[in-house]
Amino acid sequence: QEQAQRRLLDRLSKSATLPTTESSSQGSDVPTQQLTDQELLAALEESTWVLRSPSPDGPLEYRSPWHHPAVSELLARAQANDDVRLMIEKRILERMGRGGPTGRFHAALVLAGLGKPQGIEELNRNLLDADAPASIRTNAACALANFGPMLDPDGLDRLLQIWIPDRTTIRRVVAEKDEPLVTAIAYSLVSARRADPRFDPSRDETIRFLANCPHPPLRRLAAIAHAGRPWDVIVSPLDRLLEDSDPAVRRSALAALMVHPTSAGRETVLRLARDVDVTVSLEATRAMAHYPDTEIATRLDEQAKSPSALVRQGAVEAAGLLSQEAIVLEGAGDPQASVRVAAASSLAKLQTPSALTALERLLSDDRASVVQEAVLDALSKRSPTESVPLYLRALQSASARTRDGATRRLTALASEPTFRASHTPASSARLARAIALFRPADTIDARSAQWEEIKQAWVAMETVRLLPSSAGTRGPPPPGPPCRARR
Repeated sequence: QEQAQRRLLDRLSKSATLPTTESSSQGSDVPTQQLTDQELLAALEESTWVLRSPSPDGPLEYRSPWHHPAVSELLARAQANDDVRLMIEKRILERMGRGGPTGRFHAALVLAGLGKPQGIEELNRNLLDADAPASIRTNAACALANFGPMLDPDGLDRLLQIWIPDRTTIRRVVAEKDEPLVTAIAYSLVSARRADPRFDPSRDETIRFLANCPHPPLRRLAAIAHAGRPWDVIVSPLDRLLEDSDPAVRRSALAALMVHPTSAGRETVLRLARDVDVTVSLEATRAMAHYPDTEIATRLDEQAKSPSALVRQGAVEAAGLLSQEAIVLEGAGDPQASVRVAAASSLAKLQTPSALTALERLLSDDRASVVQEAVLDALSKRSPTESVPLYLRALQSASARTRDGATRRLTALASEPTFRASHTPASSARLARAIALFRPADTIDARSAQWEEIKQAWVAMETVRLLPSSAGTRGPPPPGPPCRARR
């Protein structure tokens, strides 16, 4: 099903002359992430729409199959930094007033992504414009779905009737070329309906129709519509969607059922944990955490031994929530990095000595930078007495990503009032100097005076004295270079 949908999107992209590879406003091969803010703003005037990566959507979301690289990058930067966000908002609002139709639409996507009403109004106009390209209307509908309370469900329902005028018979009601746009409009409609506290999807005519239509993406939206309330009894059509022939529909139906888990969902979780599709089994295995009983514990142990890494990952995640330490510790030694990442995250929930030992072992021995990053995140949930020695040890990692992560966390920790209060001014200053010294270590020549200065600082840092309490802590790691030097 996913491969067939991908082929359809490829055909639609070619027929709409949409490029399928990213290009910058400079016409070069510079990645979008390396463009300046000004270059990204200029790129909003270009119709550079590309297909997203084929990774599946989350079980309760629908994303447009296309995106504009400059829009996506501007939103990512705005969400990461408040100062950048304010600058982008100002420049985008200026562009809305003087740009061409293409630039205004792209600017509206950025503004809507930042929650600005001017962007939402412009996207609504684009959605209702019958002459606009399908890719523009599809992206407008997907973006509007994030603002359910501000949408007009009746208006969206009337718009949907252009493609689905008759809801009394079940047949192939939507042409293949229209599927992405119709799905996006239906997603906005579902979002608007769910914003109404009186909405009951089991009685809604449109939702019941979508649950029985021949298009899996539309049936999946019917499943998502059930996510807003607890179900003491699994109602129709949700019960049918949980047994749908399409795994994406089953996965979304289960996720909807688990938004407000009730005892009615327990048997469904146990059944779908053995689903033939591993993504459904993963969702069900994660959901076992809602039912802490003996049978669930036994089944979770079985799932932890699954040949599928995805299922083992779900078992480790659920085990962390249920405090089943043995499963989590076993996951920390899994051959698959994604399972070890899940184990590191679950170890953060287990405030035990053995959990700390496992985190220390992962940080020292695991070569996967994604695992080390997960360990650093987990350590942020431990006390500074436990985390700081390991952060300092991480400064010796051969991975620049790990060293940077440790530096950021040490810097943040050193600025916290409760941590500062436990040090003398001299020890706090020494910690700050040590962190600053290690920041550029990945670019230092091993023969330079700066490298020697860093080595001496490491030896003299006296790690234990920098901690709030030295009781029960280990001494500093052996003296040596904090990273692998360039030759």
